[in-house]
Amino acid sequence: MKNLAKAISLLLHPIFIPSYTALFIVWSLPNIFGYITSVQAVFVLRTILLYTLLYPLLIVFLMKKLDFIDSYNITDRKQRILVFIPMAFMFMWTYIVLYKAQTPHITTSMMMGCTIALFFSMITNIMIEKISIHSIGMGGMFAMVLFTSGISIYNISWALMLVILLGGLVGTARLVLQAHQPREVYNGYMLGFLCMASAMLL
Repeated sequence: MKNLAKAISLLLHPIFIPSYTALFIVWSLPNIFGYITSVQAVFVLRTILLYTLLYPLLIVFLMKKLDFIDSYNITDRKQRILVFIPMAFMFMWTYIVLYKAQTPHITTSMMMGCTIALFFSMITNIMIEKISIHSIGMGGMFAMVLFTSGISIYNISWALMLVILLGGLVGTARLVLQAHQPREVYNGYMLGFLCMASAMLL
């Protein structure tokens, strides 16, 4: 059971969520991006993949090698802050790159939502308690899919149900692994959804 929970936690790790979400948005909105292989779509996907996945993975790897963090799970609240700071910078930089390139509003809003969520999770982690970054990611993804369903030319109600299912799975996995208390998971869902929804409405 714990091995399955670890696999789910890895596949739905928050570091992958911006890339998953960007790929879904580009695919589901051909009326905005054109074909998924269009110049604009490729630029958006490449930028998000590079700055929110590849560079952050390199940063975490280096932090582990330099003993800034004990493990890649980063369960210690103080060590989480050390990781959050460069992640927040990378997310904000991604927003700036996409904004300067005049990409569709939905992409810049997504990155702004990610940045806001990371900022608030850092504050919560410092001042209140540890919060589930996994559930923050899934809450944000649900908000994005919900918004996208209203403007997509496709019927993507299946995607909403899928994200709800995956969100439940990842939350359960975190509890099975005893990585969080239930309230930390529930608060993560709420924070992720509210931050992303707020960014989309700005």
